[in-house]
Amino acid sequence: MAFRKTLGAIGTTTILAFAAVGAFTPMANAADEPLAIIQAQPVHATAQSATSPLTTTATPTDPSATAESAEPAVSGEAHAPQNLSCWNGHTNGAWFYETCNGNSYRPYVDCSNGVRYISGAYYGGEWNFALKCPVGNAVWGGAIGN
Repeated sequence: MAFRKTLGAIGTTTILAFAAVGAFTPMANAADEPLAIIQAQPVHATAQSATSPLTTTATPTDPSATAESAEPAVSGEAHAPQNLSCWNGHTNGAWFYETCNGNSYRPYVDCSNGVRYISGAYYGGEWNFALKCPVGNAVWGGAIGN
């Protein structure tokens, strides 16, 4: 009988110890990460086809790719692909606006929280973009691709 009580006490202590450790262990969850909002509309849309902008999301990139260290892919810079060009870029609070034209590219926004949010969708042709930072203000943006 004493042996059963001892085993029961050891079992209960072990379960409580694992529960306490599990309760205080941080867990990374990508679903909790904020996402940037992207609104895109073709530049040459007709009145019949342009009902509302296409809305998607952008995910954060590697935290080491901050707004200061990451290279933008915008026309006119030596490292930019020859057939991707972006213009009319400007910021307004959390929003970054631009127009881009290329074959296959993904727009992005650099936010004041030091994170670059890149679109998961690829675009081709000429599009107007409005990208909203989920945290902080927009610093600048651009597009990656060709």
